[in-house]
Amino acid sequence: MKITGPKESKIGDSVTLSCQSGNSNPKADIAWFKGGVPLEGPPSSSLQSTDGGWTTSGNVTFRIEPTDRKETFTCQAVNRGLGETKSATHTIHVIRKKKKTPRKFIRVNCFSGTFGSRLLADGSETVSWIICILDLSLGFFLYRTAGSSHHLQIPN
Repeated sequence: MKITGPKESKIGDSVTLSCQSGNSNPKADIAWFKGGVPLEGPPSSSLQSTDGGWTTSGNVTFRIEPTDRKETFTCQAVNRGLGETKSATHTIHVIRKKKKTPRKFIRVNCFSGTFGSRLLADGSETVSWIICILDLSLGFFLYRTAGSSHHLQIPN
């Protein structure tokens, strides 16, 4: 028994698995299962083997669903004439897109003003002040110079 097909797949992909039995006489029938649940597939076909008996093949095609994770598929070759069943398993790992981590930005709110009314060495009578508050949610910060406002984007 041998199953061929992809070992990895993405959500939404159409996947085909193929199974081939060893020699048997009489012919075997192929049955497919996903996690123990029967799957519908086209009828199996048998070819006469050069070693005598029959080799039976079967395929199953399905779509990878969003609920799929790591799925195990079983192919069974059932020989009703001999009362024997042989099986093989195949596992498909479902590749998921990584969620993008939102970029964080720093926002700085700055407030300015003046206070005092004393005469300084440079001749001014007031002292200017500025206070800034950080916010990590937006993509810019505001700063002030000479009475004007400026926005500057800073990626994290």
